[in-house]
Amino acid sequence: MAGMQEKLEGKILKLKEPLKEDATAKEKEAREKALEEAEFKFNQFETGIKVAAKALEDANSQDLMQWISTAHDALAEYLDKLKGSSVTDRKIYEDHARRFEREFFEDMTALGVKEPDVVTRVTEFVPQIVEYIQGIVNNGFGY
Repeated sequence: MAGMQEKLEGKILKLKEPLKEDATAKEKEAREKALEEAEFKFNQFETGIKVAAKALEDANSQDLMQWISTAHDALAEYLDKLKGSSVTDRKIYEDHARRFEREFFEDMTALGVKEPDVVTRVTEFVPQIVEYIQGIVNNGFGY
């Protein structure tokens, strides 16, 4: 846990360093937003650690699931490093990808870009892609 705290503190310190004198307003705004986000994450992390520690100390709070729920943010990175390679539930990866896809489309909408009529995701066509590439190899045009 200390590693995460140090990482967040380091990021905040780096973001507090002055920008070049000729930095644009957009660069300054992006820096301020990044600093605000890093400070928010640090505060969330600190709060999560304190609440989790309190839950463990509290004699009335012996329910492990309650503790895990409370400490979720603080534990997530640690557990990912420890057990991440053993995760086999495809939905976890799909949810993660959809989150960034949603943010991308929100950004495009904010920029005035029309939404696509159809969204094609390569992960939904892996068997067809493998079959197509196998055909190229079988025809002697690939290896």
